Amino acid sequence: VVKEKGPDGDEEGHDESR
Repeated sequence: VVKEKGPDGDEEGHDESR
């Protein structure tokens, strides 16, 4: 489960938004 909040993935989970 991945929560895309910001470009750095500052939400709980792994930063896949990079």
